[in-house]
Amino acid sequence: MITDNRKNEATLPQYLKKALPQEILSELGELPDCTRDSLEEIRLRVGKFAEYKTSSVSRRGKYVPTRADMDEILFSLCGGSVYAHGETLCQGYIQGEEGVRVGVVGHAVRYGQSVTALQNVTSLNIRLPLKLLRLSGVGTPYPELAQAAVGGLLICSP
Repeated sequence: MITDNRKNEATLPQYLKKALPQEILSELGELPDCTRDSLEEIRLRVGKFAEYKTSSVSRRGKYVPTRADMDEILFSLCGGSVYAHGETLCQGYIQGEEGVRVGVVGHAVRYGQSVTALQNVTSLNIRLPLKLLRLSGVGTPYPELAQAAVGGLLICSP
């Protein structure tokens, strides 16, 4: 049996609760339960409405981030040290806490063929983790995983 622990759990990882502005947190609270409980992505683009996506639904919010908002959100997502995330930022993402991964789009500063920095962030694509619990048991979980439409899978064991 596979259990998706996001269902019936209308909470974001603490990491995001600390990093995202109150406007986004308020909008998340206003989403229908079925959307909020199966949320997979939060998309933010400068000058565009925030988007809240599940595997089947995309909802537009009211919040429109400015460039200054994006800088502040990025700073918060990096835990106050953008420099510490420099290597992954140059690859276009931040590996956050609690399994959160954030795609980052901006102006790439290059030296030769290498990206050395990312400036003027214009877009953040926040991917929420999906935890599948109770994979062990009699038999193999693979048929159930195929039915769950899992694209990539990392299995951790205590």
